[in-house]
Amino acid sequence: MKEALGERRFSSIPLYFRIESLLRNKILNGQWEPWEKLPTEVVFVEQFGVSLITIRKALSNLEQEGLIVRNRAKGTFVAENIDVKRKFVITNEVHNILQDADRYEVSDISLKEIKLKDARNAAELREFFKLTNEDKIYILRRTRLLDENPIYYLENYMPIEIAKSLSIKDLETKPLLNVLKEQIHLTIDHGVMYIEAIPADIDVAEILKTQLFEPLMLRQLRYWMPGGKPLEIVNAFMRQDYFKYKVNISETSF
Repeated sequence: MKEALGERRFSSIPLYFRIESLLRNKILNGQWEPWEKLPTEVVFVEQFGVSLITIRKALSNLEQEGLIVRNRAKGTFVAENIDVKRKFVITNEVHNILQDADRYEVSDISLKEIKLKDARNAAELREFFKLTNEDKIYILRRTRLLDENPIYYLENYMPIEIAKSLSIKDLETKPLLNVLKEQIHLTIDHGVMYIEAIPADIDVAEILKTQLFEPLMLRQLRYWMPGGKPLEIVNAFMRQDYFKYKVNISETSF
């Protein structure tokens, strides 16, 4: 059933968007250089096994994005000046995660009490906090912007007794962990991080201004206080065109 659902999701992605994504990656990854001539529409039709209308839709979107230049007489070329995004590097070090939070402008911040059953990942939260679906929990939502572009959406799930000490004003200017440390002298004992690739669902796609089902990087963080008491689960939905993950490999790793 899970595989069938994945197949339905993928099949629902328009053909033109799949082709558009493939061509965009070739341009941004440098496989096609500025002013390099692209294959003709007929070649693309044969290569991808789709209609001419589909190819023209994909190329039209890339042209609007400023990645290609189309000339009816001469053909289609990679644009001369392409604004290649610099990807931010993620590591699993806590200090890196806190520094990362200072890079962006915070937008659309909200702090709300909800029933656990209304959370996105209710099963994980039940297990982590040892709660039931009818129990209450706080969710902190905010979007981080870079040059006014939303690139990072976060959901923090916390116990009510901890979240009640928070204020929106403080969270607009400081990372959550710093606020908790200053306000209630909270100490983190340890944490873990999981990273996976996921398709953007409806609400996250709208927040990050991406296409539905476009690949995103999900970084989930789990923190515990001394004594093994759970502090929070963080879901960080990140646009894959802005981020990449780094792992250092030493000689002793082999």
